Amino acid sequence: MSELDITDLLITGVTIYGPATLSLAMFLGTLGIPVPLPILALAAGAFARHGLVRWGLAVFAALAGATLGDSLGYVIGRFASDWAQRRYGDSGTWRKARNRFHRNGDLAIFITRFLLTPLAVPTNLIAGISRYPYRLFFIYTVAGTMVFIVFFGGLGFMFSEQWRALGAFIDNYFIWLVAATTVGVVVYLVTRRLYRDRGRRTTRGLDSESNK
Repeated sequence: MSELDITDLLITGVTIYGPATLSLAMFLGTLGIPVPLPILALAAGAFARHGLVRWGLAVFAALAGATLGDSLGYVIGRFASDWAQRRYGDSGTWRKARNRFHRNGDLAIFITRFLLTPLAVPTNLIAGISRYPYRLFFIYTVAGTMVFIVFFGGLGFMFSEQWRALGAFIDNYFIWLVAATTVGVVVYLVTRRLYRDRGRRTTRGLDSESNK
C-alpha cells in the first residue's frame, strides 16, 4: 500500500469514525510510524468547518493520542534504556536529538512536537533515559502538540475548500517551511537577547550615574 493510499484511508476513517481515527493516527505517528499527521490535521480542521467533525472533540482526541504516544516513548527510554540506545544510538538523528536535548531539554521537547518533528521520537527516549522529570515532559509535550494541532487544524479550518492543495504544498515544501521557521526563531531569540543585554547595560549605566 502506497503512502497516498494510507493517507486516503486515514482521511476516510476520520469522516467515518471521527476523532477516534485522528487519535489513533497521532498515537502511531508519535511512536515513529510514518503517518501523514499534518495532512490529517488539515483534513480534520476542514471537516470541522463543514460540521463533519466536532472541533473540540477532535482537538482533545488528537492531543490525547499524541501525548499517550510520546509518554510511551518516555517510559521506554526510562525503563529500557539499554535497548533504546542499542536500537537508535548510532544514528545521526539520535545524536542531533541528544545534543539538542543536553543544550536545552525544555525547548527540545517543546519544539520537536511541531517543528523539528523527525527528532521527536529520539527526544522522547532521551528524556526518559536522562530521568528528565515526567511532569515537565508532560507540560512541554502538551504545549508543543497544541501548537501543532492549532496551526495545522486552524489552516484546514480557514482554508477548508483548498485543504487538499494546501496539504500537497506543505508535503512538498515542509522541509523549507521548517528551515524558514527555524531561522525566524533563531533570529528572534538572538535579537531578544541583544536587546535584553543592551537594556541591562543601560540600566547599569543609569545606576552608576545616579550614584555619583
